[in-house]
Amino acid sequence: MKNHKLQALFLGVCLSANAGEPMPLISQERLARVYAQLIDARLTIDGKPIQPLEELERVALAINPNTLPKECLEVTRQIRMGVTQTPKDKLPEAYAYLGNAENRMLNNKEKAHGDIVAYATNMLRKKDDTIMRVIDERCRAIETALSKTQR
Repeated sequence: MKNHKLQALFLGVCLSANAGEPMPLISQERLARVYAQLIDARLTIDGKPIQPLEELERVALAINPNTLPKECLEVTRQIRMGVTQTPKDKLPEAYAYLGNAENRMLNNKEKAHGDIVAYATNMLRKKDDTIMRVIDERCRAIETALSKTQR
């Protein structure tokens, strides 16, 4: 797209991830879904059982709306710090949760979790460091979008 803008319609509002431009207000429900996906990605990386996304969304909706973006940023940083110690077999699952968090944040969409896991498993078979690099890139994209979110 022109000016390297990534745009998506969300309730008639155009979100822009262009450098330097703040993103318009994002709904609490949408950010709660991002938070839920990020938490499950972190739990996967930590080798802990995942939690149902709906339960995590309820937790996120109870968080102060002004604090939730900061909570998401912190979880994203934890993912980036922990990914190098993650067992290889856990990386595709973490990648899928993180991918859907990014998709929800930027496009208000998600892809089938199993499809993303299969894609990431193929990526892992080709080269170990590729999936870790892509996880880091996705975390950075989420962090950038969160830092531009107006609250």
